[in-house]
Amino acid sequence: MDLNQMKIELIHKINSCEDENLLRKIEKVFEENVSEVNEDEVGYSAQINKNAVPEWHYEILEEEFEKYKRGELTASTWNEVDKKLQEKYDI
Repeated sequence: MDLNQMKIELIHKINSCEDENLLRKIEKVFEENVSEVNEDEVGYSAQINKNAVPEWHYEILEEEFEKYKRGELTASTWNEVDKKLQEKYDI
């Protein structure tokens, strides 16, 4: 699929989406990853968002933590994860 076709498909998906939370997340992705370029006779300057972790990542973590606290998600201790990895990779 070429870039223009991908853009068109994304536009259609966004246009038909009725999930306000999803649309807000998509909006934040664009807000946090947009570069602003200003050109004039002298040259140009680019301003790029320097946040290493976008805000929507923190929101997802918060939602998942709330699910964990309500018992809707399970978790493993580091020792359990370490043991499973050692068994899986025979180390």
